Amino acid sequence: MEEKRLYRDFSVHVYSAGEDGCLVNSYIVETAAHLLIIDTQYLLPYAEQVKAMAVRLNKSIARVINA
Repeated sequence: MEEKRLYRDFSVHVYSAGEDGCLVNSYIVETAAHLLIIDTQYLLPYAEQVKAMAVRLNKSIARVINA
């Protein structure tokens, strides 16, 4: 499931995996210049969905943070 939240200087895109993916949430913080990805997925099919979201935003990835 994908969701987008708009803030004054940035947007937050959220991808939520299904139960088989341990319900992991990944966040893409989009600024005017770049992307920050927080928490990648456990399973490859869900990670590919997060990657597809980032590619659609057409900005460079500044950082990836896994907590």
